[in-house]
Amino acid sequence: MNTTDAINIAKVAALVVGGYVLIKGVKSAYGSISDSVPTVIKEGFTAGGELIIYGGHLIADPLDAFGVRPAVGVDGKPLWEKTYPWGVGNTDPVSNNDSGINFNYF
Repeated sequence: MNTTDAINIAKVAALVVGGYVLIKGVKSAYGSISDSVPTVIKEGFTAGGELIIYGGHLIADPLDAFGVRPAVGVDGKPLWEKTYPWGVGNTDPVSNNDSGINFNYF
């Protein structure tokens, strides 16, 4: 091994160690910043993101979003099944199904 190879190996080793130290420092800084933000604000951003997703779903497929007809999956089958109080034998009066999700909007 000549000196050029040794220098190149040393450069790669320095880049790997430097990258590790940099990533660890960024994670540490992010962790301390994340810990200083109140939980209620974090939950607010999460809820806002979910509302944006639901709003996009209302625009993209309003019939599915309001429970008029189920969205169809890639295989051509409905992604959920409409249920009615008289068609389901369980005793959950709100959702009328076993999942606990109320698909009966109308």
